[in-house]
Amino acid sequence: MSVKSQISVALSTGLTLALCSSSLWANSGDYDLATNDRNKTTKKMARDKGSDGAWMAVPIPFANPTLGAGLQAAVLYLHEQKEPGTPNATSGIGGMYADSKSYFLGVFHDDYWKSDRFRFSFLAGTGKLNLNYYGPGDIPLLEKHPLGYGIQVNGLYTKLLTRLPYTESWYGGFEYAGSQSTVSFDLGQIIDRLPVIDADVRTSGLGPVLSFDSRDDNYYPSNGQIFNAKYSINDEGLGSDFNFRMLKSDYRKYFTLIPKNVLALKAQIKAADGEIPFFIEPTLSMRGFDVARYRDNVTASMHAEWRYKFHDRWGAVAFAETGAVADNVDELSDGTHISSAGVGIRWQATKAKKINLGIDIAVSTDDQAVYIRAGEAF
Repeated sequence: MSVKSQISVALSTGLTLALCSSSLWANSGDYDLATNDRNKTTKKMARDKGSDGAWMAVPIPFANPTLGAGLQAAVLYLHEQKEPGTPNATSGIGGMYADSKSYFLGVFHDDYWKSDRFRFSFLAGTGKLNLNYYGPGDIPLLEKHPLGYGIQVNGLYTKLLTRLPYTESWYGGFEYAGSQSTVSFDLGQIIDRLPVIDADVRTSGLGPVLSFDSRDDNYYPSNGQIFNAKYSINDEGLGSDFNFRMLKSDYRKYFTLIPKNVLALKAQIKAADGEIPFFIEPTLSMRGFDVARYRDNVTASMHAEWRYKFHDRWGAVAFAETGAVADNVDELSDGTHISSAGVGIRWQATKAKKINLGIDIAVSTDDQAVYIRAGEAF
C-alpha cells in the first residue's frame, strides 16, 4: 500500500481520511458576476444549495476484514463556500482503535483559492496497523495462512494543483508522499521460538499529477466526470530507502438517468516498477475482502454503482466490481481475477452539505465484509 493508503486504510471504514483524496474536488467553471442582479441571484442559489459551513462529529463502530472490529471517531468541518459555485473545502481529525490492536490518529485539510484556480490537499497521521500479508499474485499457502505483520507508520501526504491555462476543468501539479515506518514480522508464526524481526524503512516519493474534473458536486456527484493520472518517483535522492516508480490512473463518470437515480462508473489501474517494498505494492481498491489480499506489480479494476434517493435525506446503493492483479500489464488477462457485489444504505448527515454516512455489505468470490463510511466509495 502507498503511504496514503497506509493512512487511509486505518479509517477506510468511516469518516475522516477517506475524504482526503482528489474525489473531494468539484468542477469550478468560470463565473461572470459583473451585474448586481446576477450576483444576488447566484448568492441566493448558493444559500439555497447549502453553502454554510457545517460540523460533523460521529463515533461509529466498524468491522472489516482488514482491521477487524473496533471504534472510530471523527470531527469534520465542511467549510462554508468562499464563492458561489466553487467546491467544498473540508478539514478533519479522526482516530480509530480495532481489536487487532491497530490504532490510528490523523488530520487532513482540503482547500482551494482564487475561484478554484489552485487546489491543495494535506494529510498527516501516525499509528500502528496489524495486517496480513498474502504475498503477490495468488499463492495458495499464503492465501489460506497469511503472515501477520505490524507497521508503525508516521506519514505525510500533500498535493498542489493549478488550473491549466485556457481551460476550465484541467489541472496540473505535483504530489508528495513520505513515511517513516517500522515493519515487524513475527517469525514465530512459522516456527516456534523464532524471533520478531523489525526493519526501519523510509519512503519519499514526488511526482506530477494531471487531472480533469467536470463533476457537478464533489460530495455527491450526479453528472460529470473526473480523470486522474499520477506518476510518483521514490528515490534515494529524495530521502527514500528504495528506488521505484508508481503510476496510478483512474476515470469516473456520473449519469443522472432519471430523477433521484445516479449511475456511477469507475475504471482504475495501478502499476509499479523497481525495488518496491511489499507494503507499498499496488492493491485492488474493491469492497468485499481484505484490502491487502490482492497485490502485485499491476492491478486493474472496474466498478459500477447505482444510487437511488428514496427520501430527501435517505438513499440506497447497489454495486458490482471486478479486478485483476498480475506481474505486468501483458499478463493481466491471465492473472488473478476477483469480483464482488453488494448493497448499501445512505443517510445525508447534514442538510447544508450533500455528504452521506453509509453502510455497505459486500460479498466477493472468497470473502465478505461490512463497511461504514462517510461519503461515496468513488
